[in-house]
Amino acid sequence: MALAIDFVVRTRPGVVLMGIRMPVMNGIDVRRRILGDERCVDVRILILTTFDLDEYVYAARQVGPADSS
Repeated sequence: MALAIDFVVRTRPGVVLMGIRMPVMNGIDVRRRILGDERCVDVRILILTTFDLDEYVYAARQVGPADSS
């Protein structure tokens, strides 16, 4: 997952689409790390899931808004 984070930091795409449950690190932690990097302030991250668990939604929202503009 570190490679994906490094890629986003290096390329700074407008939008990143990721799943919430991944093998090494979940989408919430990845989002937190990307948004915590000052070079990625303009990156928007959309997290998708097929899991019907409110805790995922609440945890994702605690990281920050999907769009702060």
